[in-house]
Order: sequence, then structure tokens, then C-alpha cells
Amino acid sequence: MCGRYVLATPVEELAAYFSAQVPPSMADGFHPSWNIPPTSNIVAVTADPDGQRSLNRFRWGLVPSWAKDLSFGAKTINARAETVATKPSFRSAFRSQRCIIPADGYYEWKTTAGEVKQPYYFTRRDGSPLAFAGLWERYQFHHEADGQPRSLVTCAIITTAASSDVEAIHNRMPAILTGGDLWGRWLDGALGDREELLAMCRPAPPGTLVTKRVASLVNSVRNNGPELIEELKDRPSLF
Repeated sequence: MCGRYVLATPVEELAAYFSAQVPPSMADGFHPSWNIPPTSNIVAVTADPDGQRSLNRFRWGLVPSWAKDLSFGAKTINARAETVATKPSFRSAFRSQRCIIPADGYYEWKTTAGEVKQPYYFTRRDGSPLAFAGLWERYQFHHEADGQPRSLVTCAIITTAASSDVEAIHNRMPAILTGGDLWGRWLDGALGDREELLAMCRPAPPGTLVTKRVASLVNSVRNNGPELIEELKDRPSLF
């Protein structure tokens, strides 16, 4: 799964990298984060019917239109590639409402001797942003305070089997769109070829990612700074 990630690249650089526009509200409200947890407001790339891309704000945790309330999103932060096309929570968004979720890197944990969960940080080997394959939905609801109708756009990250870069740490990884030529196809809401879409959700090619062992500071969402991705130089004792 993917339960924490990093996005500290300035929004203007993200826009240039993904050839996307930036609404004024996005440019003013973006803050770098080295510890993004589920149900946070995050950044994603979408495209309109003409193919024009834009950066937009989403709530991480997809809430389908039929959900009773927003709490549903706490358990739908990830969509498994193996079932995304058929599972009721995701199948509608998979057909036509796909997005790209940019990240500088993401965290995963491995349980070591003594049941200690050791965090690791994964990034692209070439240093460029990661492009997670994602889905989005617009959820309509009535605000508890005034009863007025509201809407919220939510999203999920698609995960797949781990590549050889990741499998020693975890058996799952985010589906990463590794070629810019795939971005337009993935974001095209008119593309309905299930097999082509699922092929984009396969594990990233070996050598795409590098990893480093980092401090357990990331375990608490209260910690949020560049020190979270600094590599631990000392090696754990075997005894």
C-alpha cells in the first residue's frame, strides 16, 4: 500500500513538469510536506476533454457518490490494480475519472527483529517527480452546520505488486506512470480500453526507484520537515 508520501517540489515546477496550468487558488495555498497522511488535502493533475491539464486540490481517500459520509474515504486511500476495474468503490472512476498524483517520494515500513517497524523512503533514481496513477470522484453532501449543499473532490492512489526495487521492503507499491507519453493516455477520460489502462498499472521497471533507510520520526504525522528523508548512516545491529 501507500500510506505516507512527500511532495515538496514547488507548484510552479510541478506545473512545468506535467505541462499543467495552476489555478490561482492552488498557487496561493500550496505548502510543501514531507509527511502527507491519508485524508489530507493533496495535489493531483487532471485533464479536461480538450486535453488541457491542470493542478487541482483533492482530499486523499476516495468517496464514491453512494457513500453515506466522508468517513468512507479513510479506508479507500489505495485502489488495488488487480480489482480497480471491478470493485464498486473504484470502477466508475477507473472508467473515466483518472488523475496523476505527483510525489517526490513515498515511505514504506518493514518489520525487523524485535517487531520494530523500520521506515524506508523511495524516490526516482533520476530525481524527477513520481507520477502515481490515481482516481477521483466528486462527493455531494450537506454541511452539518448550515445544511447547505457542498461538494468535495476526493482521490485514491492505485497500487500494484512490488517491483524488484521494492519487494525486499514491501510486497506492494504505487502504480507509477514512468513515461510522459503515458500521462495523456491515462488522463484521457474518453479512453475506455480496460486492458490498456490496466497495463499502465503494472510495477515500474526495475531500476526506476532507489531507497534509503530513514528515522522513525516519520511515524508521527506531527513531524514534518526535510529531516524526515535524511538517510540513516548507522546500520542496525544484528544482535
